[in-house]
Amino acid sequence: MTGIPIGVIFYRALVYDGSLDAGKTIISTLLLGIAVAICSTMLALPLAFLTVSTKITEKKRLDIVLQIPFMKPLYIATICWILFT
Repeated sequence: MTGIPIGVIFYRALVYDGSLDAGKTIISTLLLGIAVAICSTMLALPLAFLTVSTKITEKKRLDIVLQIPFMKPLYIATICWILFT
């Protein structure tokens, strides 16, 4: 039952105007991966330094706030993505 929708997603990702265009898909995927890695590193390094090397009074709260994105269910993130894009 799930094979057909997944197949349609792959078909639409690789075929554009009736011709196979996998190169464009691969390049955009690589660019997105590189951009996400750079942005994640730019955000994570200062936060890691802040939580490990400094003496802040609200360290416990900061740890909890930084873990909130990992606590939310994936379907809520998907609904937010659909509503706000």
